[in-house]
Amino acid sequence: MEAQVGAVKLCYDTAMPKISLCMIVRDEAEMLAGCLESAAPAVDEIVVLDTGSTDNTRAIAGDFGATVIPAAWTDFSTARNQVLRRTTGEWVLVLDADEELILETPDRLRELAASDEADAYSLRIINSVEMTEFIDLEKSPQFFMVRFFKHDGAIYLNPIHERLRLPGGSRTARASGVDIIHYGFMLEIFEKRQKAVRNRTMLEQWVKDDGNNPWAHFYLAREEEHDERFHEAADRYKKALPLFIDNNEAAAMVDTYQSLAKCCFRDGQAEEASQTLAQGVLRVPKSVDLRFAYGDLLLEKGYSVYLSEYYPIEKYGVKHTWRSINKYPYKILDDKGWGNYIALRPQDEHLLRRVFRSFDIESSCC
Repeated sequence: MEAQVGAVKLCYDTAMPKISLCMIVRDEAEMLAGCLESAAPAVDEIVVLDTGSTDNTRAIAGDFGATVIPAAWTDFSTARNQVLRRTTGEWVLVLDADEELILETPDRLRELAASDEADAYSLRIINSVEMTEFIDLEKSPQFFMVRFFKHDGAIYLNPIHERLRLPGGSRTARASGVDIIHYGFMLEIFEKRQKAVRNRTMLEQWVKDDGNNPWAHFYLAREEEHDERFHEAADRYKKALPLFIDNNEAAAMVDTYQSLAKCCFRDGQAEEASQTLAQGVLRVPKSVDLRFAYGDLLLEKGYSVYLSEYYPIEKYGVKHTWRSINKYPYKILDDKGWGNYIALRPQDEHLLRRVFRSFDIESSCC
């Protein structure tokens, strides 16, 4: 089935799962066309929630055949859920206006949707740090986030830094052949002060409204950390940590232990940082990230005699397979990583040399 709407022809193969692109926008006329041009050929429906644009945003969305829903701004998860309720596709792709979709093949999303290998896919998001024709992956921060998922039962939580909740038993996987380029990274740096004020106001209200939600404390701590208020950030992370422990959220515990330790260290409390990571290793023993972070801190403090217990080098099968991240026996890995994910890149061989010297290990990779 084909429909010519505005400047773009949307194609819908009734034999394949229907895919909907969902977006929330406001005053995005400068970048929206690039986003929609990249994604429109891969989807069957475009639904855009506009929260009060005063520029040409709505007209641009209409040119691409989008259903445009005007709505007053409330918070991020409310806006995301409003779009989901108006979406008719079996699968949902979520993009922001300052992002573009890069596909290995034009039908890659349709292949994933039809494969029945997973109910949700994490897509690689690449933050472009330079406005150039080619993306330098060595300089560009990257992470994975679920952006392509089955519509039924999905809902967003949290007023800011919204998190997607999928139905119980949902299978997730990392998608190959699908990337998202985020061009707003530099713009966000320039706008940081404005966004920081907005974020802090929303986060403080969230803490006030839902003080038992660990994510509210965690993200407020993250704002404090970004502002280099490390003592205040550490105190806030300490409020989030026991709540994550009570909820048995292992991945969140890992992130919080690492962030708390970093803030303690930057605040001049190296011993407290060390104790924090030691507690994290005991609490989540299968986290490579915590073991590496603890080992790295011990190395900085000159305690190389203890490294064989904490650094995942010889004990965890990395000595001869340092490039093979999947060789790790552990499953709890932070997408950003701290040692296993970052230090095993070729450009970080200097760190490996330090580690190998501490073990008196000879390695062909260094």
